[in-house]
This record gives sequence, C-alpha cells and structure tokens, in this order.
Amino acid sequence: MAVQVTTRRELIETVRRWMGRAGVDEAVLFGSRARGDHLLTSDVDLIAISARFAGTRPHRRLADLHDHWDPELPFLQVLVYTPDEFSKACKGPGIERIADRTGIRITIDDDGGEDA
Repeated sequence: MAVQVTTRRELIETVRRWMGRAGVDEAVLFGSRARGDHLLTSDVDLIAISARFAGTRPHRRLADLHDHWDPELPFLQVLVYTPDEFSKACKGPGIERIADRTGIRITIDDDGGEDA
C-alpha cells in the first residue's frame, strides 16, 4: 500500500528530500498533484533539472532518480533535463512548456512556499 502524502506542502517537502538524495538542483511539480485535483491513485509528475545530467544518457538519468524515490510513495513520473535542455524544451509545444508556466518550482533551499 502506498504512503499517502496529504497536502501539497507535504509533497513538496517529500520532493525536496528526494532532490537532496538524488542530486537534483531544481524540480517542477506539475499535473494533478500541483493543481490539487489529484486522486489517491494519481502519480507524481515532476521535471528534474540538474547540470549533473550533462553527458548522461536519458535512460541512465531515469534509473538513478527512481532508485532514490521511496517505492511506498505514489508512482513517480519524471522527465529529466539539464538546465539548457529544459530551457530549450520550454520553447516547444510540449508538456515542458505547460509545466514551466503552471507548475510549482522547487529547490532544496526553498522556505516551503509554493512557486519559490
């Protein structure tokens, strides 16, 4: 049975701890959990951004990040970019552009506020 995170603030703190373990500089929470209209079975939609991904193949990036996610938490659906890759992706028509405009940006040193 998956561990339930009951509030958006609690999820943001969970993501922040995951970022520290995974070496992620910034994340963008988007989708139903960012909007607050998720179901108990909804996954966690994240974009992970870090310069440490430069030169690493996308499938290697994903495996490493999933290894740091607690399997008792809701399923993690993550897209992984370097800062430059994410900047370029935001100029296209994809989900990255929508997430950049409507998602919640999270950094490790945030004070817990949304859109920090």
